[in-house]
Amino acid sequence: MGFLEKNKDTLNFDFLRLLASCESPLPQIFATKLEEDLQQRTDPSRKNSSESNKLSISTKFKGQLCRLMQRLGDTEPHFVRCIKPNTLQRPDLFEEDLVLQQLRSCGVLEIVRISRAGYPTRLSHKNFANRYGFLLPTTSLLQNDSLNKCVAILHQFNIPPEMYQMGFTKIFLRAGQIGSLEDSRLRTLQAIIHFQKLYRGFKVRCYMKKLKRVTLYLQSLIRGKQAREKYQIIFRQIKSAILIQRFTRSKAERQSFLILRHNAILIQRAARIWLIRRHKNASERDSSSGVKSPSEQKEHPDLMDEHSEDEDSEAVSMVPEKKSESPSCVSPSELENLENRLVLAENALKDKEAENNIMHQRLKEYEARWSDYRAEISSLEQMWHAQITSLQAGLSTMKKTLASQVSQTSLAEVDVRLLARSSAIERRAALHILPANEDEDVDWEGMSSEAKTPDNESISRTASIPPSNLSPYHSGVVGLWREFEHRSQVFIDDAAFLKEVKSGETKASINPDDELRNLKLCFNTWKKDFKHRLHETKLALQKLGDVEQKSAEKLKKNWWRMRKAHCKGIMAHP
Repeated sequence: MGFLEKNKDTLNFDFLRLLASCESPLPQIFATKLEEDLQQRTDPSRKNSSESNKLSISTKFKGQLCRLMQRLGDTEPHFVRCIKPNTLQRPDLFEEDLVLQQLRSCGVLEIVRISRAGYPTRLSHKNFANRYGFLLPTTSLLQNDSLNKCVAILHQFNIPPEMYQMGFTKIFLRAGQIGSLEDSRLRTLQAIIHFQKLYRGFKVRCYMKKLKRVTLYLQSLIRGKQAREKYQIIFRQIKSAILIQRFTRSKAERQSFLILRHNAILIQRAARIWLIRRHKNASERDSSSGVKSPSEQKEHPDLMDEHSEDEDSEAVSMVPEKKSESPSCVSPSELENLENRLVLAENALKDKEAENNIMHQRLKEYEARWSDYRAEISSLEQMWHAQITSLQAGLSTMKKTLASQVSQTSLAEVDVRLLARSSAIERRAALHILPANEDEDVDWEGMSSEAKTPDNESISRTASIPPSNLSPYHSGVVGLWREFEHRSQVFIDDAAFLKEVKSGETKASINPDDELRNLKLCFNTWKKDFKHRLHETKLALQKLGDVEQKSAEKLKKNWWRMRKAHCKGIMAHP
């Protein structure tokens, strides 16, 4: 059945369509019958086979032939000789005589022998140069002749002359030579590919970096624009808020000012009414009792004071009567409001006075602390004078020692230096870190010039400010300034002396390096202590300035408060 299905030549559908298209009914009947028979014989499960049966044998052959020719054109044919291992057709059975006979009859042995003795690899000059020419150096690539390129390639890879032969059109190579060339070519191609990969990666990275920079620049521009727009919006909002706040605050201040002005007018009206009544009562009393002459008033001032006090009491006693007579002038609610305000002002005044007392106590504490500092500084002065005395004794001993070792000429020079040094030390010892009297003033210009020029004979001290005009904080600042000038001169003299000892100008039995370290340590200690005391003095000055400023403001504002309190007392005790 399979053979019949494969070799059955079915009728072409074109003929069926042709019969069905005829006008005569007979061919149409034949076409319908044949088509029905064909459909009945077709099995649905064998759809692929039925579709293949629709083609005729000639059509199938034509298609197979076309596919075969296409495959032969796409591939390179190789002919393979098959050798039978045995005549019994059994596996794992090898008959040597049969195989050798087949190899001899086919000529395989002769071909192998010829290949070993000859040149099995044969390539044209052009193909060889094109395939291996890129392995040559750059200078050899300039040759246009293929033959010269081939010779250069062979010399480049050190191939001996007996391993190749050059023909007119081809080059012949023995077995194994083409393999070494292929290995070199493969390694070179791999190196080229690796280098290309690295270079392309480098180019791509450079491009990506450039793209990244451009992107960041564009982003910065866009973000800057957005930030500026946002800033403009916020700025307009803040400006609008400030404008609204300004109008709101101005309105509130105007309202508070109007209320304050109204209250001030009420107070002034009440005060003026009281003063007018007082003046009126006094004038009426003077007219009724008579006024004394100016000479009598000068002779009896006490009587005038008593008379004025009586007038005040009478005026105060008449205030309630006048008030009862004209109750429409000042209402009781306004008077009560004024009394409440006076009470609040008195309480505030008491608080300020208590605060002023506290500040005075603090000032006394600072003055006590300053006196302690002065006592400490005086003790340090005594210790310093003792050190100066010991240094003078050492200098005298040094002078005696040098007198026995140097000549008369050098001794005179040393005497001059030692005398200058001792005079400078004596002048420095004569200076006090702080004066004995706080009220004493010093001519600082003269002292500073003396500190800079040690050859001066004395320190001029002149009193420029009287002691009564020196305030406590001024005396503290003056003391700090004196200490600073004196200490700086002391350190400068010590450094100059150590420099002379180091350079050999002055001989002394001391180690200048150790003394310099000790001097530096003393300077750092004094600097920290002086900085701390300077900071404390600054704080004290600030607090004293605040107290004085507040007391001045209180004196300015105290008149009206005392006046209101006096008015309240008079009104409360008619």
